[in-house]
Amino acid sequence: MKAHFDRVGISGKKIHPGEIWTVANENIVFPETRLPGFKETEHETRPVIILSCQEDCNNPLNVIVLICPLTTRTDIVSPTDCLLSRIEGSVEKESLAHLGLIQPNTYPPALP
Repeated sequence: MKAHFDRVGISGKKIHPGEIWTVANENIVFPETRLPGFKETEHETRPVIILSCQEDCNNPLNVIVLICPLTTRTDIVSPTDCLLSRIEGSVEKESLAHLGLIQPNTYPPALP
């Protein structure tokens, strides 16, 4: 696992459930982007919440982590979104957690 961390430029960092990490936006799947004519605001990176349990995060054989993408666009809310205020934790701005878009990502999350 140390070699994998070193390859992506992270040394000695462990991932913990509930942490917010930055992921390359191209590694996150947004189903609506497949719709004809859909235009997404281009971002290089996106914050995500780590959802995998600590046991999975500590497992040296694990190469996948579950993530939940975040957005600061709070004017369009789906029934599966959860509003996060700045007061509640590590988010810099009021954000939505897209719980309907929970998905696997590489461990550690793919960084730009």
